[in-house]
Amino acid sequence: MAFGISVYRSADEEFVTKPPPTVNSQEFDQWAAECHRRRLYESPLGSDGFIYEYWSSIATKLGLTMIASLYNEGLRVGGPDLDVLSRELDVLDDHWDRLDLENAPPVGCTIVNENGTIEVTEVSLRGHVKERMAYLRQAIEIAHRNEGIVLIS
Repeated sequence: MAFGISVYRSADEEFVTKPPPTVNSQEFDQWAAECHRRRLYESPLGSDGFIYEYWSSIATKLGLTMIASLYNEGLRVGGPDLDVLSRELDVLDDHWDRLDLENAPPVGCTIVNENGTIEVTEVSLRGHVKERMAYLRQAIEIAHRNEGIVLIS
């Protein structure tokens, strides 16, 4: 399982969070296509193990309630809570900066290129956490500009 970040306008929240009951149906396919059309931003956040180890468990120890809930509950953030999430990210980012990640084993990443080809590569753990943090910060910025919500699931 992997976690991903999506941004939608607040007005679209009810639609995008209520899929049709039958997954293998034309109705579901149309709903998914419409969700894709309404999506303002999408990016990966990480595998379940990565999210647990480097996001939620650390956030729990640091008292960062939004990020701590990520692994078990996912996240839905909008309005003034976007600023709260941003401040929690600052604390988590500072914590990561104090960790000795330079000697950590690299993280395997799968990249799907625009032409559909798949590339498997390795990146440093520090680079990976910083890249994913940047994706989430970009999502927050887009949600702010568009009266939107950030969904992580």
